[in-house]
Amino acid sequence: MKFVCELMELVKDDLPSEDVFKNLVLCTEDCNWDPVVFDMLVKAYLRIGWVREGLRSFRKMLKVGFVPTVITSNCLLNGLLKLNCTDRCWEVYEEMERFGIAPNLYTFNILTHVLCKDGDTGKVNKFLEKMKEEGFDPDIMTYNTLISSYCRKARLDDAFYLYKIMYRRGVVPDLVSYTALMNGLCKEGRVREAHQLFHRMIHRGLNPDIVTYNTLIHGYCKEGKMQESRSLLHEMIWNGISPDSFTCWVLVEGYGKEGKLLSALNLVVELQRFGVSISQDIYCYLIVALCQENRPFAAKNLLERMTQDGQKPELEIYNELIKSFCHCDCIAEAF
Repeated sequence: MKFVCELMELVKDDLPSEDVFKNLVLCTEDCNWDPVVFDMLVKAYLRIGWVREGLRSFRKMLKVGFVPTVITSNCLLNGLLKLNCTDRCWEVYEEMERFGIAPNLYTFNILTHVLCKDGDTGKVNKFLEKMKEEGFDPDIMTYNTLISSYCRKARLDDAFYLYKIMYRRGVVPDLVSYTALMNGLCKEGRVREAHQLFHRMIHRGLNPDIVTYNTLIHGYCKEGKMQESRSLLHEMIWNGISPDSFTCWVLVEGYGKEGKLLSALNLVVELQRFGVSISQDIYCYLIVALCQENRPFAAKNLLERMTQDGQKPELEIYNELIKSFCHCDCIAEAF
């Protein structure tokens, strides 16, 4: 395969894709080649990013009587999906059915992504039934893809319907399933329900990760419930999960929006005590906020701490600080 890809790269400017296919057909007449060569050609096109050439070769294979494997068909579907060519994906799937290329579970998982990207989640039940007819039960990946799509489209009733169906069909929801549902609830302002689902997930033996905690913390911060957010922060640290830059940012920003800059500054000190590094964005946000509240000396102290941490302030931060000192009639400090 590597050789074929390198060969395609070499001839791409000199030999049209039609000629490559035509020459391969002529060779098969003389040498009795295995049809797998045509599969390799399609996959080589896809690997070097020539998806449309791969689609043309796939169709030419069918036209001359060579049937691609399901693996090649899946590679093509995946390539078309990445280009958002959802209509072409369904066309390829119809051609697979017409020429007797039996789909596998991976085919259906790709098509699940196509369904979600297409925005036509109304076809989901029909599609799941089609999977069963073909002898494939939807797996955790299928359900998670659909649940995430429903949650992104604010169709939580449909998402929770699938969540219940999973249990009935013997597919146990995993961390991804629960986090997607919690994220959907938080986006609709139903953070308490998301937190209840969080506890149900733990009760069922799943351990939350940084993404799960961040989802809930962000949800509470958006509602201005900083005490609950802070409690979750302490809980995650207690459970051995270190806050990341997103965790720190949403908490600091949350306190800032509530006008609680002192709490935000105390949080920064606390996080540093736990060994969490503070990003430049957070320092800049707090310095500017202090300047806007006419507290230039506090802003200057934070600037010094920022430089001690190895962060390099941008010119606009110094400008904000100078403006704040001038506004407070501390001209000497501005110099």
